[in-house]
Amino acid sequence: MAVPNTIKVPVPFDYVFPHGALCLGVEPVTDFDKRGQGDDQARDKESGERLWVVKVLDLDPEAGKFGGSKEVKVKIAAPVQPVPPASKIPGYPPAVEFSD
Repeated sequence: MAVPNTIKVPVPFDYVFPHGALCLGVEPVTDFDKRGQGDDQARDKESGERLWVVKVLDLDPEAGKFGGSKEVKVKIAAPVQPVPPASKIPGYPPAVEFSD
């Protein structure tokens, strides 16, 4: 039986990040097969939208336990680069929440 490389599973934000998350940055996902050909940004196979990776810091105190990382990368599809909200606390990354 063939197993797909990626499976999209809708999961509620509160289930993945019950203590919240802070946005550390947004970057385009590179399609390495197109690298050096001008527009080398990866596209979603179903919608054709551009793919972006949002780096977030998981605020769960148990995250990063046993030497793991508290940083998580979330891939999203959007026509333009998502802009994180302004931080409510100067000097700290803004809190974010993903929907849909």
